Amino acid sequence: AFVCELDQLGLSGQCVSGDPIADFAPGSFSVGNGQYQLSWDTDGPETGRFNTNRFYRLNVTVGDQVVGSIDLDPQNPNGPGQSNADAYAFRVGETIPIKVWLGLEVLCTGQGFVTECITGAIIDQTGASLALTSNGPQLGLDVSPNSLPGSTPVVTAVLERIDPALYLQLTGEECIPLFDAPQFGQCFRITTYPDIPDGSLVNPALVSICETTSSFGLTPAQQSTLNMIRYEAGTYEALVDAVGNCPVQTAGMLPVPEGGIARFAAQGLNQIAAWLMPQQAHAQVQRPIRLGAFTSSFSNFRFALPGVMIPTDGVGAVIQDGAPNVIDASVTVRDYLGNPVPGAMVDFSTADGTPSPTTATTGSDGVARTQWTVDVSSPGTKTLTASALGLVSVSPPDEQSNAGFLATESVTIDVTVVGPPAALTQNPTGTLSGTAGTPVGDLSVTVFDDAGNPISGAGVTWTGDGTVVGGTTTGSDGSATGTWTLGQTSGPNTVTANVGSLSVDFTANGAAGPAVTPTYSTVPPSGTAGLGLPPITVTVVDQFGNPREGDAVTWTVTSGGGSISASSTATGADGTSAVTWTLGQAVGSNALRVEVAGPTQPFTQDFTVQGLVGAAVQPVTTTGDGQTGTVGQPLASPLTILVTDQFGNPRAGEDVSWSDGASTTTVPTDASGLSSYSWTLGTVAGSQSASASVGSFSPVSFTATANPGAAANLASSGAGGTYPIGSTVSDLQITVTDAFGNPVPGDAVSWVVTGGGGSIVGDATTDAAGVATGAWTLGSIPGLNTATASVGVLTADFNATGECFPGYGVAQVDGTFDPTEWACASSFDFDANISGGSTPATVFWQNDGDNLYMAVRVLQSSLDKVNTLRIDIDSDGDGTAERNDDVIGVDDETGFFDRYLTQRCVNSGQASCGNDDTSTDGAGTVDNDGTYTVFELVHPLNSGESTDLAVGTGDTFGFFLSLQSGNGAQGNTQVPAFRVYQDFTVVGF
Repeated sequence: AFVCELDQLGLSGQCVSGDPIADFAPGSFSVGNGQYQLSWDTDGPETGRFNTNRFYRLNVTVGDQVVGSIDLDPQNPNGPGQSNADAYAFRVGETIPIKVWLGLEVLCTGQGFVTECITGAIIDQTGASLALTSNGPQLGLDVSPNSLPGSTPVVTAVLERIDPALYLQLTGEECIPLFDAPQFGQCFRITTYPDIPDGSLVNPALVSICETTSSFGLTPAQQSTLNMIRYEAGTYEALVDAVGNCPVQTAGMLPVPEGGIARFAAQGLNQIAAWLMPQQAHAQVQRPIRLGAFTSSFSNFRFALPGVMIPTDGVGAVIQDGAPNVIDASVTVRDYLGNPVPGAMVDFSTADGTPSPTTATTGSDGVARTQWTVDVSSPGTKTLTASALGLVSVSPPDEQSNAGFLATESVTIDVTVVGPPAALTQNPTGTLSGTAGTPVGDLSVTVFDDAGNPISGAGVTWTGDGTVVGGTTTGSDGSATGTWTLGQTSGPNTVTANVGSLSVDFTANGAAGPAVTPTYSTVPPSGTAGLGLPPITVTVVDQFGNPREGDAVTWTVTSGGGSISASSTATGADGTSAVTWTLGQAVGSNALRVEVAGPTQPFTQDFTVQGLVGAAVQPVTTTGDGQTGTVGQPLASPLTILVTDQFGNPRAGEDVSWSDGASTTTVPTDASGLSSYSWTLGTVAGSQSASASVGSFSPVSFTATANPGAAANLASSGAGGTYPIGSTVSDLQITVTDAFGNPVPGDAVSWVVTGGGGSIVGDATTDAAGVATGAWTLGSIPGLNTATASVGVLTADFNATGECFPGYGVAQVDGTFDPTEWACASSFDFDANISGGSTPATVFWQNDGDNLYMAVRVLQSSLDKVNTLRIDIDSDGDGTAERNDDVIGVDDETGFFDRYLTQRCVNSGQASCGNDDTSTDGAGTVDNDGTYTVFELVHPLNSGESTDLAVGTGDTFGFFLSLQSGNGAQGNTQVPAFRVYQDFTVVGF
């Protein structure tokens, strides 16, 4: 058996042998071109052979496993006689969705009743589509390896036959009758017979064209003609055979020339079976012959319905005034299927010039060509007509218009001849407004010839500001319209439309476009704190650099203090706006934010400037002035000055010259603006000064009081000579100085007598000059006196020699012998003959200028009974005892006695004789201390009595001393024993 598939209107196709269903190989297929529908039908001529309730099932399998299926009802489920409501009506143009394993969507698509061979499955992102192809109704799908893990299974859709019979019904809204017979109605049926015997290639497949109604019939007078154009010359045999109740009639051989027509005619037939058979074989089979039915003839002869002719080259050409007037013109001839028709003859004719050639044959590409010399003597539309030979329609004898696919027998090619331009109008005529560099609108010009007719195809050139896109050639209405984009520079714009010597001007004002990122003048990275920077300028332009006027600018100091000259400004005509930024007075970071109004949001720019310290101002003292220290030593606190700018910001690195009179040192200021100097005071005590100098500023002065240092030197003066014993030496002085010779005041002074007796008093501390004075009373014993003045570990020694002096007397007649009282007395030792024995004794005498003091100390604790000391004085110093010589003495019974020698005493030579003076002048005592017996007496040198001693300073006189004891012994002790008198010289004061 053979299963043959239809091409459009059955003019070509393919047959395969074997079971019409089961022998199909796996694959996919589509049906038709979408104009027809394909459905299952059980209502055939041999109804009794088939089960009208049978249907087909489409199974989807993966490997050996069926994963989905759908039933295809041979009847429309929505029509009469529905036998299976769950089945699907398989129709051309519809898509049957089939859910398959792994989520792929299998689509079975049918289009018309023309099939095309498609290899493999068609898969897209929305799902898989399976189309029925000439390879058979078994559908195949290869799943992409990217979609499945592991091996790639083959997913197939298999159409299983349930009923052995298959009827294909051609249906559609507009049926194409193969024979032009209105009574055929709108539909016809083509039936296939699966039981056609094998090996019947010599017999063509039957094409049944039978009217289904009883009223159908062709009278012998009615002849239906089927016109077909073949591609190749040859002789064909036409056979009209009986099918069913249709009688058999043979048409015989039909020679068909190249490009000719094979015509079939039948008369008085209810049903016509027609086929064509080539008289001789030709080249390799390309496609089978299809004659509106299935055929088993394999040949490369192809038939087509009446074709179409399409103008190609030269259509719409425009010949400008004075331009070449020869153009290439061509038409393309194609059949209904769109295939080029070679060998068709085309005639070219025109009243507007000359074509060459006038007749051309289409080549293999279906194109016929000519060159047309166009008559350009007058402007307007020129027409060339192309007519094809053999492109005829199926038409009845009365030339009734065919409602089907009629042949296109002629086409025209129009060109335009343009006359010279004579007038030019413009639109619009006013001044436009827009934005620089952007389209401002459409400009239109219309070109007319002398007669006022619009000229199409006239070339228009545009010159001036900006650009005009389009509008380079006028259209059929003589107009050309272009879009004007203004120049990139804002301001007036002019563009001129030129057509030959004609021109018109268009004007527009181009404003600056939207602002782009503003630019700024250079802002220095740093400036002086508290002072203004150079003006900061912002420039606002559009994308082409056109300045924008009136844009708002906001200036905000965001940190660092300071100020700006204006917080809100607007750009001027030059697109700029400027302010002065005064930095904050404190050193440090300053920030300014600038916001410029933008098309959608403000443009923001932040500036950061470091505020630097300004110029120095007059330095000031911070610490160290007015201190008190020690000479040669650093002060307790350094001297410090502060150097700042006018706002108090410290200036670092300023050279400060420090001078203290002895040296000059430079100490730069530190980060805090401070310069410190450790001042070591000079060696001179008292007020000292130092200064700090910075540049040309007035020096900063410092004063300090330099106290002397610790006592280091002790100088002394005074004493060092010979002084009366017991006298006071008042010129003692010490001077305490430090290591630099500065007087040291206030140091404690210790005055100590270290030898010779006496006493010393002095200042307890040194005075402001470092001086302390003392008064030294020498000891009463002649000889060396020593004393010391001490200040700390420093000492000064004083020496003085105490000596006796004339008239010195300090003795006290009190019965107690004080050696210091008699230190300056003249004395000598002698042996006193007391009671027959020799007893050591010493006599002392001295005067104080007024009195004579005398004492005798005898080394004997007591004398017997009466102890008497008598002194006879040689008043006149002549060495002789004379009358009235003064006699004084003392005893322990009567005390002091004052006498004078009488003549009797002188004459007798007795020392004990004498008379008492009328008055007693003097005093005397006798006492003993357990070791010595001491006699002391005092007598005026000049009492005024005639018998008393009357001497003056420098007078020398003698005396005679005798001791008598109360035991009555008469022995006298002469002092000294070898002379009668001892000299006594009165010393003066």
